[in-house]
Amino acid sequence: PKVWNGQRIPNSRAAMKPIIATVFSAAIFLAACSPAPLPTPTVSPAPSSSTAPSSTASAAVGLKVRCDRVPDYWLPADASGSPIPVTLMCDNAVAAAEAAVGADPGITSIEFHYFFWCRPGVYCSITTANNGHVIFHLTGLRPDILVQVWVDEAGGVAASSPQPFPSPSS
Repeated sequence: PKVWNGQRIPNSRAAMKPIIATVFSAAIFLAACSPAPLPTPTVSPAPSSSTAPSSTASAAVGLKVRCDRVPDYWLPADASGSPIPVTLMCDNAVAAAEAAVGADPGITSIEFHYFFWCRPGVYCSITTANNGHVIFHLTGLRPDILVQVWVDEAGGVAASSPQPFPSPSS
């Protein structure tokens, strides 16, 4: 033990034990006395036939594509406040992405989602519904492929170079 001015100074571990025990006991008490959370009821509107997620045939024979519905909850507007029409659709987005990837017999499924892909936990700028991303799921240990797609100034669909899709553990 250390001594200062004739007083014994306890080590920090010994001083922390009663504090830790008190905090732990309080947490256990609060957890035991708190009521269980009640589930919050939610009502989801029935999707209309024009906005429901759908599947479509891919250019690759036998593949199905999972398509997001057009995001009607957030549509961009021009400077006058008029809504900008969404012209990026699942079929033209997947076609542009398939052209960028090329033929790959290891593709097992394809997903199309509106808005550019952004790694979870990273700040990304807001994009419009005329931007999206296509994910090609592959067989084996190869990483999936990510292609960003967007409507260009001429009204066509452009695609980025294929990139390995980050796995959830990377």
